[in-house]
Amino acid sequence: MALRDTWLPLLKAHGLSHKFFLAGTEVDDLSQIDALLRRERDFFDDMVFLTGTTDEYPIGRKGLAALLWAAHNTAAQFWLKFDDDLYVRPNLLLNRLASLQRAELYWGAFDYSGMVVRDPSDAHFTPYDVWQEPVFPAYARGAAVAMSMDLVRLIAEHEERQPLKKIRAGGVRSDCIRATY
Repeated sequence: MALRDTWLPLLKAHGLSHKFFLAGTEVDDLSQIDALLRRERDFFDDMVFLTGTTDEYPIGRKGLAALLWAAHNTAAQFWLKFDDDLYVRPNLLLNRLASLQRAELYWGAFDYSGMVVRDPSDAHFTPYDVWQEPVFPAYARGAAVAMSMDLVRLIAEHEERQPLKKIRAGGVRSDCIRATY
């Protein structure tokens, strides 16, 4: 509710809409929590349930699922992703977006320094049988991202034609996803 009471009304004042994406919640589940979430969704009309379990949606896959939803369900000019603990200043954000090119725009953090940790005692250890290269591929990250919808639709088109492959090793899942296109 905090977001709905603070800066989200400012977005609506500019004619923008928002959606909250929830993963790992089955809409037909009869649990009390799911019943509350369904009532909240029906009342506010701003929640999208991504079917599947939380195991199927590590952070990168959840973001991709939200992006695919946006590619097929909105006519917006931009797709904006914010962490729920981030305060956004809509006027500054919209002015900045208006000043940027709109063709294949990506505005946000991108990590090019994904060195693979080979020390087994480190919490981020990745064995060679999971990832052979010394560096992970570059990846988008951060609390806020903005993309033009042409880029969102391009990513969706590639994902639907040839999905990103999730790396697995002996049943252990890794959050690293390798692009195959």
